Amino acid sequence: MRAKIVEAANSVLVRDGLTGWTVDAVAREAGCAKGLVHYHHHSKAALLAAAAAALRRQRIARRLDAFTHSGAPALDRLWAVLLEEAASGECAAWLGLATLPDSGVRAALRTTDEELGELAVAVEAALDLPQVRADTVRILFAALDGMQLPLLLGDPSEPVREAYDRFWLATLS
Repeated sequence: MRAKIVEAANSVLVRDGLTGWTVDAVAREAGCAKGLVHYHHHSKAALLAAAAAALRRQRIARRLDAFTHSGAPALDRLWAVLLEEAASGECAAWLGLATLPDSGVRAALRTTDEELGELAVAVEAALDLPQVRADTVRILFAALDGMQLPLLLGDPSEPVREAYDRFWLATLS
C-alpha cells in the first residue's frame, strides 16, 4: 500500500501540480482513506519527499534507457525523453518540487552518487567517451533540465532542439 500511495502522490503531482496536490487528492487517487496515507507517511512533507525520490528514480531510469543506444540514436532518444517529460507534466512537477523550501524534498530530488556513477558509465559507453566524471554528469543533466523550461513555457520545439544539438556538439568536441 505504501508504494501505491507514492505512485498516487506522483500521479496527482504530475496531473495537478503542487497547487492541486493535497493528501485528500492522493488518498482518492490511491483509493484509500486519508488516515492510511498518514499511517504510511507521517507528514505531508514525508510523502512529498517519497514522491520526489520516486520521480527522481523514474527520470534517471529513462535517461539510462536512452543511453542503451549509442551515438546519435542515444541523443535522439534522450531528446524524446525530454519532450515526453515536458509534455506529461513530469518536468513541471520536478521543477515545482525543486522550488520547495523543505530540505527533505530537495534532498530526495538530488541524484545519488551511485546514480551519477551509473549515468556516467552509460554516457561513456553510448558516446564512446573517455572516463566521464560523476560531477560532470550532474552538470550535463542540469543543463538538459534547463532546456526543458522553454518547452514548458510553450516555445516551439525546433529551436530548442537546435540548441540541444549545439549543446551536444560543443560538449563532445
